[in-house]
Formats: sequence, structure tokens, C-alpha cells
Amino acid sequence: MCIDFEDKTFLQKREAKDIWQNLYEFPLIESEKLLSTEELIKNENYRQLFKGILDVEITQKTNPMKHILSHQVLFAQFVRIRINETNEKLNKLTLVAWQNIDQFAVSRLMELYFEKSAK
Repeated sequence: MCIDFEDKTFLQKREAKDIWQNLYEFPLIESEKLLSTEELIKNENYRQLFKGILDVEITQKTNPMKHILSHQVLFAQFVRIRINETNEKLNKLTLVAWQNIDQFAVSRLMELYFEKSAK
């Protein structure tokens, strides 16, 4: 999820020992299927991520993007969200100004999103 806050966004460093280890990514919610907006909002990980934030607005949902890796095929959907305050969970992430986001190593999937998005 691309979370907009004061012309910045949140990134997290991927710690899992996988092909994306040490790369930065948006906070994500993994699912076996594409989630509707209603299903996303009811998802426990989503609820915990935005706990205590009163104004959470979904401003964009991309079409699912097929991303082929050597060992699996992923379907990723980027959801853009605007908030006007943070919380304890978000404060543990890295808050990055949009103009500085290119200073962080990200996956090819994230690069594809940047290429297709306005920012």
C-alpha cells in the first residue's frame, strides 16, 4: 500500500530471507486472492496498520499486475491511501519524501509501479 502522508510515503525494509531481502517496499498485505475494497478494509492487517487513524482514504487501486519470478507468479495490486495522521505502527516504518524515494533500493515490481504512476 502506497500511503501518502504530508507529501511523503512509508517504506519498510524487507528482512525475510528471499529474493527481495534488504530491498524497500510499501507496507503490504498478502492474500491468496484479489481483495475487494470492502474485504481490504475488514482485513486484520489493514485494521492494525491504520489503528487509531480516523481519516483513511483509499484514493487509487491499480489493476492487478502480473509479475513473473523464477519460482512463482505474483499478481500485485497497488492501493494508494491518504492519511492525515500517523500511529505507533506506521511510526516504526521509514517515512520518505517522494523526491527522495529513488535513493532506496526497491524491487522491479515497485519500479514498474513508479513508471506507471504519476509520482
